[in-house]
Amino acid sequence: GIITDLSGMGAYWGKDSIRGVELAQKELSPELAPQNIQLSMHIEDSSLSPPKGISAARKLIDSDRVDALYAEFSPI
Repeated sequence: GIITDLSGMGAYWGKDSIRGVELAQKELSPELAPQNIQLSMHIEDSSLSPPKGISAARKLIDSDRVDALYAEFSPI
């Protein structure tokens, strides 16, 4: 699960982060395929807001059941 700023003042940073996530997913997929591992990314917007970031983290953990959580330059 990835929490980044896709709206608000940090949106410019979040859009680049999504490009990085897509690139990583593309590079990792062939390596994981022989082990029959599928990689999926769940992305949530924190809007540079701690309450939204915390809600995003709870959703990723509780609803989406992600195995790992990454949050970058964010108040959360």
